[in-house]
Amino acid sequence: PTPDPNQVNTVEVLVARQPIDVGTVIEESMIDRQPWPSHLVLDGFITANSPNANLVGKVARAPLQAREP
Repeated sequence: PTPDPNQVNTVEVLVARQPIDVGTVIEESMIDRQPWPSHLVLDGFITANSPNANLVGKVARAPLQAREP
């Protein structure tokens, strides 16, 4: 079968569900998964299947806006 040029491969990226301030201890309710075009995943993005995907209990080192990876 010929690949569909309109089909975009995606991966699940962890994003902030709400704004998160520097120094905030991350809770499960603050994180969401969002499909992201795989060719647009940048260094520093955390994918749902990566070894460092468990963010609960970690401290935010940078501010995050809602829906930001």
